[in-house]
Amino acid sequence: MILIKGLKIWVKDIHDDMSNGKSGTGTALFVKSQTGLIAGIAASDLTLSNKTFTTSQVTANHVIGTGTANSNTLAEFEINNGSISYNRAVKAGTLKTSSIEMTIIHTFDCELI
Repeated sequence: MILIKGLKIWVKDIHDDMSNGKSGTGTALFVKSQTGLIAGIAASDLTLSNKTFTTSQVTANHVIGTGTANSNTLAEFEINNGSISYNRAVKAGTLKTSSIEMTIIHTFDCELI
């Protein structure tokens, strides 16, 4: 029971610290030494639209609206706290246009080991 309470406190701290999502055009696969996006787009560093947590999971939504990052092929995404990156995810690039609104959902699963 004490371990579960501690896990929930830790997960809530992560949840509370996350504030922004950012996208970029970098396509290199993730390596452990990275500390953020390879080719981030400054204008896409936006406040998260939604974030939730449970005892062992944090989910954060980053919405890139129709007026942001247009004419860029977005391939990398992160959640951050305004300065420190929590993760970097890479996918096949999507050409962002003003007719596209993108919602990127990041889910962080935490567990006791």
